[in-house]
Amino acid sequence: MGVLIILLMGFSAGGILGAYLCVAGAQDFHAQVISELEGSDYYPKVVENCFARAGEAGYQLEITYYTENGESGTWDGTGVFPDVVEGNRIEMAKVNLTFPFRIAFFGIQQEHILCGYAR
Repeated sequence: MGVLIILLMGFSAGGILGAYLCVAGAQDFHAQVISELEGSDYYPKVVENCFARAGEAGYQLEITYYTENGESGTWDGTGVFPDVVEGNRIEMAKVNLTFPFRIAFFGIQQEHILCGYAR
């Protein structure tokens, strides 16, 4: 009986640790995207590269741009870059990163969203 409890605790701890590492990786990627947006002054090629890397990692990225005159536009990596950016200086961007959260041992499968702002 004691061995069964130890195995149960081991699998539980392994699942929780794996989920923590998944969240930590998503947080790191989210921070990198925000840093790259700020460093490139929202250059479209850098933004496209961020979307490509997010797709490779299994994440979904969505960026909402806010211009200095109050207009906004959202881009999820598909279609064309938002028209609101044309001729307007981007003041800031809201960066949403959706990532899968799984703990297989407990049967937990959810999607979580990290939200942050690039200024």
